[in-house]
Amino acid sequence: MRIRPDRRFAGVGGIAFAICLIVGFTFFGPRGGRYAAAAIADFVGQSSINIVASTYLFVVSIIGLIALMAYLSATRFGPGQQDRVAWGTSLLAAAAFLIGWGLYFAPSTSVMSGGPAVDPGLTYAFTNAGLIVLFGVGAVFLGIALVTLAIAGRSAPMWIRAFDGLAGISALLSWAFLLVSHWSANQWLPVPFYVVVLWGLTIGIWLLISPRPDDP
Repeated sequence: MRIRPDRRFAGVGGIAFAICLIVGFTFFGPRGGRYAAAAIADFVGQSSINIVASTYLFVVSIIGLIALMAYLSATRFGPGQQDRVAWGTSLLAAAAFLIGWGLYFAPSTSVMSGGPAVDPGLTYAFTNAGLIVLFGVGAVFLGIALVTLAIAGRSAPMWIRAFDGLAGISALLSWAFLLVSHWSANQWLPVPFYVVVLWGLTIGIWLLISPRPDDP
């Protein structure tokens, strides 16, 4: 049986998910770009400070997402199994995000640890595999959780449920966007996923400033 986090803690988690993800990915994250041996060499040789900073920020972001989804899945549903669907897919999404981030930086950390130089083609495969896991598998699981909140999460204002649905659809489209646009690993998030980031920030602020309802 999971412990439901406090409403305010969940709100802070939503804000942390959004801000730490944007900062960690945009300013300290992968800069592989489209394939070029020189660009891949720069990616592998980037400062260890970048890697450490982005990793900690990303971990905080995912912890925030878990706290937010734990609260929402525990308080938004009536009788039934929908809460388990939302919570279970949220955990799978968090795991996929972390695995993807690890794949991103596996070549760089290998070299930093004293290993031999990594072939640029292999490095590129790792970074793009990380991107697919991160915003492909992870976003699909998170999208399922958010759509479940939109459809079955009764105890929320209609605008919140509509935003849940919009964010869920955007998350589900992130993988298709990656494949159709031939998106390469770089410091910009896939375009549809920015809606999910805005959702996390908005829901986090709403949980912090709105009156505390009686928990069902």
